[in-house]
Amino acid sequence: MKHFLAALFFVIALPTFGVEHSWGIRAGLTTENDVQAVAGAEYVLRFGSGWAFNPNAETSFGDNGTLTLNADLAYQRGLFWIGAGLAEVIPYGEDLDFGINVIGGFGPPRHRAPYVQVKSTWATNDRRTVLVAGFRF
Repeated sequence: MKHFLAALFFVIALPTFGVEHSWGIRAGLTTENDVQAVAGAEYVLRFGSGWAFNPNAETSFGDNGTLTLNADLAYQRGLFWIGAGLAEVIPYGEDLDFGINVIGGFGPPRHRAPYVQVKSTWATNDRRTVLVAGFRF
């Protein structure tokens, strides 16, 4: 409980240090096991001039769905961003796998805004591409 309270305090205190943060939801399609629906949630921590740290989780739906935990870092200029990050891929009924993400997206760098993102993940035993549309609060 102490760790949760410390994390909550950290997130609440961020705006006082000039750091912008927001939450978001996303849904789309993944090329995993043919084409499957995917849904997820994200936290966006903006800092510096155009940089954003974006931890997020996505799950795909279907016979062989997968949970993916990601820690992405992106640079946004205008309406476009590019970035990369680490992925922990957890296939249902199989061993977990680690990978690298490459991302690109389009959307305004503000709260309450829609966006579109493409992500390609290269893992040890798998390669997948995800196309999502989302909304940041």
